[in-house]
Amino acid sequence: MRAAAVLAAALLGCGAANPTPTPASQPMPTIVLVHGAFADHHAWDAARPLLEARGYRVVAPDLPGHGDDHTPVVGITLDSYVAAIDAVVTAERAPVVLVGHSMAGMVVTGVAERHPERVARLVLVGAYLPADGDSLEALARTDTDSLVGANMVFAPDYSTVSIKPEALPEAICADVPAEIQGTIVAGQKPEPLAPFQGVAHLTAGNFGRVRLDYLSTTKDRAVTPALQRRMIAAHGHVATVVELPTSHLPFVAAPQAFVDALVALIAG
Repeated sequence: MRAAAVLAAALLGCGAANPTPTPASQPMPTIVLVHGAFADHHAWDAARPLLEARGYRVVAPDLPGHGDDHTPVVGITLDSYVAAIDAVVTAERAPVVLVGHSMAGMVVTGVAERHPERVARLVLVGAYLPADGDSLEALARTDTDSLVGANMVFAPDYSTVSIKPEALPEAICADVPAEIQGTIVAGQKPEPLAPFQGVAHLTAGNFGRVRLDYLSTTKDRAVTPALQRRMIAAHGHVATVVELPTSHLPFVAAPQAFVDALVALIAG
């Protein structure tokens, strides 16, 4: 994803825009960016410098078993992901803006449940938004128009799952140049399956008291707009929904627009 994100920035002319002001009395929060499945921290390579140019401190960790984290796939669960990001968040000196993409919606909501006082706000990006008791697998099964489920390839022991390479561009990044699509396909690695089956445990008293905003990807063929709308409606307390007319990867397809939308939410 690193080369893809960097190339996207170059091809799409993503120079930093004028900063969106934040109130002088409010220190700028740290932004923690959590990647989704079939990715790592390099997913944010085009967006991260744009955020940093506006004065934000940005942290983009790898989930266990992804990128520079070499945790063995065997034994990785949704709780493993939540614990890893929870450690990042609680190590910060002040509450953070916690951003989760796609599968990471299951992760960041779990962090908010554990330590709501450490999360200034949640921002989900084309992400799964669970209710208490939901799993990603259960939510995905209702997304009948998604191109991901029909193109999954499971390991013989069902420990990991991949997406058919020929289906990947249309499913997640149809609106990026072919060269970037090729880089994304070449970089795909099998994803641990167990986290998809992990169940969210969320309460109104913890997760429910954290402000939640949603960046909806309206041309998404992975987590479709229809599913996004259903999850938002079921939650019932999403503060702001901003639509981005992109595929599943707005921070690659249109990083400047993604950053503009995120900064506007934070400053609002």
